[in-house]
Amino acid sequence: MADAVEPTSAKTARPSVYLDQWVWIRLASAAIGAPRESADLDVLAAVREASQAGVVFPLSATHYHETARITHPRQRADLARTMASISHCRTLGSEKVLLRHQFLEAMHVSFGRPTFKPVPPQPLGIGAGWAVAGRRVLPQLRGPLGPIDPAAFPQAADLLRRVAQFTEYQLLAGPDDADLPQLRQLGYRPEYVEKASQSRVDWEVLFRPARQ
Repeated sequence: MADAVEPTSAKTARPSVYLDQWVWIRLASAAIGAPRESADLDVLAAVREASQAGVVFPLSATHYHETARITHPRQRADLARTMASISHCRTLGSEKVLLRHQFLEAMHVSFGRPTFKPVPPQPLGIGAGWAVAGRRVLPQLRGPLGPIDPAAFPQAADLLRRVAQFTEYQLLAGPDDADLPQLRQLGYRPEYVEKASQSRVDWEVLFRPARQ
């Protein structure tokens, strides 16, 4: 469940700490017993304790993007385990959604347009879908005629929950070593993940106002 927000701001309702990718990599190294510095073990223990106490260490679309560029399967899996166990796959909302709200808020304060104060979005959610598109993507049961109501099957809810957890982890971890030859024959090229565009035109297109 996504965390609640205050009614007039996009602040999170619980303490949240954003860790850059290099910090996650240091924590992952410590987690497998190969810390860059001895103090990294203390930091890892403190972060794990804080996570268990309710502090949120959210991932973002940037984390998914940069993790996908790791071409060594074991290194990527080590990083994914650390990320998943600490973040619990909680994620920051889509950059487009959050920045659009900030723009609207600034326009409202400065020029009175929009007339009414914009409703703040939920800054925290769960999963890659929330980080990329601003909505949670859940697995569905489907049959020959379309979606099936999980309520019709007593064990469906638990099955879908486990499938969702496995999917979120695999999005971070990527394929196993044994799967790579066949995947590469099918066109899998993680080293060719595109970098985010720095073009001003691309940014203006991305954040253009939606037509009513």
